[in-house]
Amino acid sequence: MSYTLDVEDGSLVFRIVRHEAHKLEPLFGEIFSSSDYGTFEFKRGADGVVGGFALDAGRVRNLEFKRR
Repeated sequence: MSYTLDVEDGSLVFRIVRHEAHKLEPLFGEIFSSSDYGTFEFKRGADGVVGGFALDAGRVRNLEFKRR
């Protein structure tokens, strides 16, 4: 599965494939939440660049996605 992340109107949003954008609300640090899709924790490498995120959604915990 692929997620596309963008900034639109000053907010971080994601899309699954080419569907509508879903806004991510900042919680704290590198953790954001989507009311419909769960919690996203972004992971940075030693260089400070985001290399992926872990998703918690319902019974799914810490499902890791890597940046391509």
